[in-house]
Amino acid sequence: MPLRAERTAKILLVERLVASAALFADLALEPSRRARARLDRVAAECERFADAVSTGTRALPAPAVGEDDDAPSPLAPVLAELERVVRELPVAERPEDDLPVAGPRLFVPDALTTPRYAQFALKATLAAMFCYVAYTAVDWNGIHTCMITCAVVALGSAGATIHKATLRLVGCAIAGALALASIVFVVPHMTSIGELVMLVAAVTAPAAWIAMGSERTAYAGLQLAFAFYLAVLQGFGPSADVTEFRDRFVGIVFGVIVMALVFAYVWPERAGAGMARSLAEALRRMAELARGADDPRTPRAAAWQSLAEADRLAELSAFEPAALSSPDAEKAGRVRVLIDPSRRALLVQAALVQERASGRPAMPDARMQAARPAFGDAVAEALGAVADRLDAGAAVRAVDIRSPLAVLGASGPPDVELALCEALADRVEALQRAARVA
Repeated sequence: MPLRAERTAKILLVERLVASAALFADLALEPSRRARARLDRVAAECERFADAVSTGTRALPAPAVGEDDDAPSPLAPVLAELERVVRELPVAERPEDDLPVAGPRLFVPDALTTPRYAQFALKATLAAMFCYVAYTAVDWNGIHTCMITCAVVALGSAGATIHKATLRLVGCAIAGALALASIVFVVPHMTSIGELVMLVAAVTAPAAWIAMGSERTAYAGLQLAFAFYLAVLQGFGPSADVTEFRDRFVGIVFGVIVMALVFAYVWPERAGAGMARSLAEALRRMAELARGADDPRTPRAAAWQSLAEADRLAELSAFEPAALSSPDAEKAGRVRVLIDPSRRALLVQAALVQERASGRPAMPDARMQAARPAFGDAVAEALGAVADRLDAGAAVRAVDIRSPLAVLGASGPPDVELALCEALADRVEALQRAARVA
């Protein structure tokens, strides 16, 4: 678990690195000579970290060698954010909730108070027992893989379950075609163990390549190899019997159908609903960041993590039966389009926090000290309104961000901070407009 959490945190940091680099296109400014030198150092550190990952060695954190340009520029906080993320890659900053616990636990803290866990267990049990009764009633024990399927593809949401079941079905179908061709055309002509090894290797290589790929398709590679082995390696000698594999494949198809129906209509846990909840949680973390958290790293990291979860659930929601319904699919699509505007707003927020914490002397003007929290509160209220829209379907209330921004501009903030505040106001207003449609 600690290793998985560390890798997840590093992947999120790489996503933030890419998002920060993409901000250069939005600012449309030519880097100065010193800024370009800093970018070269960031690129060198990225290559050093990539080499460490590929060789399995541990990279040491890069020293803080950033320097300011001759003149303040909107590129300065973006450069600082790039340097900060590169320094954090070897240590993998994580929010507190993602840190490993002191010791292993038999149950999660809310195991006895959250009904979702009991509902999940009952759904998986219902599907498995239905399959058991079905193949026992028809006296077809060969399709017992339907009950195994119910156990191995059960996941938290209907979309995740159907996605894994689809990968299992696709992998077994490809393996079946390869096994049938091998049994009919190859196995009868085999006379040595070397030929069998070559046959197994020819299927294992692409299956392993798929299994080591993206999470979206990796499970299909495992199923491809496993099903092929079961079909071809049935004993100590060559076999031309395809009955066993036929029965197993029929069982898998039946199990997938049962699981899809049970998880879609019995206490359904929709990935689309989880997407909306994760996005709302990210917006609330962003609101906390806008109000000025004591330690901005925790809400910022948690917001990035929630946005990544919303992205993942958005992909899984396409596998749910609701995606086949035009109204439900349209609703999920409207929520999905809010993820990218939220990410763009968070990117500017992170740059703004970095700019304010960069060690510049505080402005002595009292109006400046009052204008900053007022602008942050307005941004937080606007983000909270979008979160309420996602959670409860409430109308997005109008929030005036421009008036606090005008007061802040009249207070004489640094040019870089004012440019970032204007960019943040633009992106939050764009997010609100998109939320009104959703």
